Amino acid sequence: MILLYLFLGLACLWGGLSFGLQIPEYFLPSPVNVGHYVMANWQMLGRHTMLTMLEIGGGILAALGGALVTGYWTHRSEKAQHGLISFFLIMQAIPMFVLLPLFVLWIGAGGGTKVMVVALSAYFPMAASLIQGLSQCPQVYKDLARTFHAKPRAQWIHIFLPSAMPHLLSGVRIAAVHAPVTVLAADWIGSTNGLGYLIMLGHGRMQLDMMFACILIFVVLALTLNGLVMAIQHWLLYWKAEQP
Repeated sequence: MILLYLFLGLACLWGGLSFGLQIPEYFLPSPVNVGHYVMANWQMLGRHTMLTMLEIGGGILAALGGALVTGYWTHRSEKAQHGLISFFLIMQAIPMFVLLPLFVLWIGAGGGTKVMVVALSAYFPMAASLIQGLSQCPQVYKDLARTFHAKPRAQWIHIFLPSAMPHLLSGVRIAAVHAPVTVLAADWIGSTNGLGYLIMLGHGRMQLDMMFACILIFVVLALTLNGLVMAIQHWLLYWKAEQP
């Protein structure tokens, strides 16, 4: 909600500067002109926005699947958990989009490359958060599972994963922040579609109305993704909100 108010405040400031100071259109296009551009080119903008959404969503889902597999195969080994946490924390400090030129050289500049880079940037915070949550699972739950001779899969589903869910969702929120930035950087390196590509195209043509329209759509997309993750977190962790 705070981000939404900040966005609305910046939009009001933009309108005030554009109309109040009469700044030239080639320097700062007015919100009216940007709105006209969006209405006149909504099909093209919608197509590129959908591609960007699919790349972000596909990367996040792939990263979530990889994090869950990693957590499942390490949830019974405390040594593996401690070792992987250190490794994942180190990897989070490396921005994955710096590897984009290599991926473009090896694989190409298609949508699959962008999905892979988004997945890599999202995987490490998710996996690190999940394994940290697994390492903090209460010992009494583990003893209870051994007492009832629960199978490893049942322990994972009913004990370890629910216990680590708050940590995992925190990692998903971090990944949801990184993913749009990563896919935007990927669009700037040899891409021929996506919102980032349109921003660079507008920059090359000096079409500021195109640039501002794509930037606004991208900001709305990022805020929507963050709000969706927060809603899922609230839905899955409803029991925490009910605690006194």
